[in-house]
Amino acid sequence: MADEPSSTVLRKPLDSAVVGELYDAMYDPIHRYCARRLYFREQAEDAVSDIFLTMVRRIGDFRGKTLGDFRAWLYVIAANHVNQVLRRILHNERFLELVAEQVRQHQPNSRAGRWGALYRAILALDEEQQHLINLRFFEGLSHDEIARLVRRRPGSVRVKIHRALRSLRPTLQRMLDDEFVSEDGYGR
Repeated sequence: MADEPSSTVLRKPLDSAVVGELYDAMYDPIHRYCARRLYFREQAEDAVSDIFLTMVRRIGDFRGKTLGDFRAWLYVIAANHVNQVLRRILHNERFLELVAEQVRQHQPNSRAGRWGALYRAILALDEEQQHLINLRFFEGLSHDEIARLVRRRPGSVRVKIHRALRSLRPTLQRMLDDEFVSEDGYGR
């Protein structure tokens, strides 16, 4: 089912075998999405479990007909859950300290150091911008696919992503500059 086009019609009713196939097809993309948005593996794994439990509980509410419809429905569940988790943990200063500590443990030019800085910059965006950036750049979805998932026009998605990138650029540059200054005490 993972390699099938999103226009594949799902057979109804969605019995346990079909739900199992959908779980298998969507586990990796949903896990990647959660890992990118939540940064810590344990939090991402907890979120994925909660998302699929919600999927099973609410499968009777699913009104779509195709694999693409299901994918969009599941990403809405995932985005809502991740946003709820982020709202809860962003109020927890200890979480932000852990992210900063992880970044400081690595050289700013290392992959982990750059990812930590990028993650902090993405957290500065609003929830919708975070969601769109993750779908576009970490999930590798096209503008058209994202538009179908978020039920917007592709042009609107392009504009929103462009604005998010424009917002992200100075924040990320400032964070990277701060990391260089703290490393050698002189800046660039």
